[in-house]
Amino acid sequence: MPKISEIEAKPENATQLMLILQFFLSFVMGFTANSFVSMINSLQITAHLPLNNVPYVYPSRETFETLIAFVSFDILPGEAIEAMNMTPTDYWSAEFEFLGYDSCNFLELMGSLGIFAAILLIQIVFSPLMWLVARKYPDTEAFMGRWKMGSVFAALVPMTVWLGTQAFLMESYMELVIACMLSSQMLLIREIWTFQDKIAFGFNVVFSIATIAFTFFIIWFVFKKVNGLVAVRKLEFVDKNKDFFATVRDEYNTK
Repeated sequence: MPKISEIEAKPENATQLMLILQFFLSFVMGFTANSFVSMINSLQITAHLPLNNVPYVYPSRETFETLIAFVSFDILPGEAIEAMNMTPTDYWSAEFEFLGYDSCNFLELMGSLGIFAAILLIQIVFSPLMWLVARKYPDTEAFMGRWKMGSVFAALVPMTVWLGTQAFLMESYMELVIACMLSSQMLLIREIWTFQDKIAFGFNVVFSIATIAFTFFIIWFVFKKVNGLVAVRKLEFVDKNKDFFATVRDEYNTK
């Protein structure tokens, strides 16, 4: 019987199994996996500790390797990324290479999340077109439903795309920030860019802008909500103590 240390860890298999299980529970049994995804998000900071130059004992290396592949949803094998024939680039540092950031190419850094990013961009591009068509032809949804394309119509509804964009940016925020920052090094080799490199850098530009905009959106949203809560609390306080304030006002007017 082989020892545990002799067994090769395959975190991508575990991730695939968990995703399949999530889809089964979600669509067959009506179970949502939000708590499961939230748990993974909370582990992202722990998984990225080696990037912060935090000292750790060597036996924990395998744990970090397994954890980073799991929390980043990296379900594609390395051969799938290599098949894109990107220009080879150096990694930023040994710590980044250790956690799988062994390139300066955006799509290679994103790995499996690059597929979700591509799907999201397709939705963003075609959603306005579908909205215009549905506005001009009100029976578009029914027509697509008859051709078994109702899910396509639902996926291109502007609100669905907006919620999906928010979910993607929130779930992969740390990965996006790291990938966008490291991918800026691609400008140093722009003389030898291939067509695939140009596409990858285009993704980098789009999601760099989206990440910055999303950061300011979150700040604005929190600020607005806080101001709203303060205003509500102030009105509640005034309404609760209106008799006291009326008494004080009457005494002041009497004097």
